[in-house]
Amino acid sequence: MLKRGLCALIACVLVLGLCTCGAAAETVGNAQAAMNAANRLCRRHLLATDGSIITIRDTSYQQVAAGYVQLDGLKKLCGPMGELHTYALTESGELYDGAEKIASGVEDLVFSTTSNAPEGFLITADGIRRIYDNVISGIDYTSEFVRPEGGDQVAVSAPIYIGVDNHTFLALDESGRVFVNKSATNRYDDLVGMGVFDWENLAMVAIALYGTETMTVAGIQKDGTVVAAGDYAEEILDWGSLSYLAMSDGTIIGLTADGSLKLTGQDAEMIRSSVESRTGIAAVEVCRSKIGALVTAVDTNGDFRFIYVNHNAVEGEGRVTLEDGSESETCFRYAPDGTLTRSCDNGGWIPVD
Repeated sequence: MLKRGLCALIACVLVLGLCTCGAAAETVGNAQAAMNAANRLCRRHLLATDGSIITIRDTSYQQVAAGYVQLDGLKKLCGPMGELHTYALTESGELYDGAEKIASGVEDLVFSTTSNAPEGFLITADGIRRIYDNVISGIDYTSEFVRPEGGDQVAVSAPIYIGVDNHTFLALDESGRVFVNKSATNRYDDLVGMGVFDWENLAMVAIALYGTETMTVAGIQKDGTVVAAGDYAEEILDWGSLSYLAMSDGTIIGLTADGSLKLTGQDAEMIRSSVESRTGIAAVEVCRSKIGALVTAVDTNGDFRFIYVNHNAVEGEGRVTLEDGSESETCFRYAPDGTLTRSCDNGGWIPVD
């Protein structure tokens, strides 16, 4: 009897372990899928599923999108606030600034979210590199991403992810621990006090700074648990399991596994009805651009959603599809075959001379 009971208990433990591992793998998969989809969003730009690049309201700066759509394996668009420069990263790790290839072996990159001294960091096989004023430093900045440990500070050794708001850059290592670029922010002591460095096993981390008024940090662990600290933390924790977090300034958005969106933050009420009515979302981005505060998303059909706020009011929102364009805003589409078209009021796309 005891033997049968022990066997049954072991079987239950194994089943529960397999279920837990399966749930964790699914959560990591959902988070990775959302991060991959988010790479297609860069402020007013969308890297569409057919390889074209769509921009809201204006053509791309110096028409660089026309060249980027010709790149093999275009993976990500990224650039500093103001969008005077938009960089392109390929699956093979080549980084382009317009027609010029400026780096190889790049795994990921991220830029500060302010136009004040815009800077970015690249994750490469050789460590973290800084990009400033369109120049990539030859210095390894890995040692500047640190965390408290044993009464001292230790640097990240194997960075896999960097999240940012303003000039506060947070990195994750392979075990999902948080590190901060202390030289680029004065919020290190605040992060220590919030307990952020106690988190482990994170799949992603995000931060939102609304001037000096509010500070929020949140992350998604590989087992699906959401962690949060600072302003709005209780609301974020009430959302339950998430696949992705998009945070900046006064806006904090969580993406659920079923493609719905949760919203909180300083500016949430202005856009709540527009954001929380969206369904079937694959990824979402919160940022600022030349047209104001901006929330963009790509849905599971590959359609582009956008909401922009200026002068404390929603000034535009809509949807862009590959077939029908947009009826609410003028959008431009750079196709891989070299053609440039714009959306028209009655639907579809018309050639641009």
